[in-house]
Amino acid sequence: MRARAVARGAGVGLLAAAALSTVSVAQIQNGSFAGTIECEALPRLRPLRTKVTMVVADGRARYEREILHPTGGPSGIFERGEGPVTPGGEVTLTTRVDTPGYGYEAEYKGRIEESVARLTGRQRWKLRNESGTIPRSCSLELMRVAQ
Repeated sequence: MRARAVARGAGVGLLAAAALSTVSVAQIQNGSFAGTIECEALPRLRPLRTKVTMVVADGRARYEREILHPTGGPSGIFERGEGPVTPGGEVTLTTRVDTPGYGYEAEYKGRIEESVARLTGRQRWKLRNESGTIPRSCSLELMRVAQ
């Protein structure tokens, strides 16, 4: 009888430890991140390297970065997207950008591990007055921002 009570107590302890472990994973993921996005060059343009920010809360990630003017300066147009974050830290971000001169869809996938988020993905550009789409590979690396 005593062996059963000890075994049952050990089982309850393991369940409690597993629950605490799950809670700590979710807490690690929540927060603000800042870093860079780097993408291959588009035709007649140089490669992209610019700032990007991301906020993770309640199992969702939202990111933002300013789209640069072809001269390299600010455009006032932003790429904003979002997507789910799994308890294990896997994240998928998607967006669609439409302007009078171009449009593109993007998807970035990766992982958040404690204080670092690393994602890779692809943008599919459609330039107005041109047929077809132009694929562009990108990577994002972000660090947790202290609060």
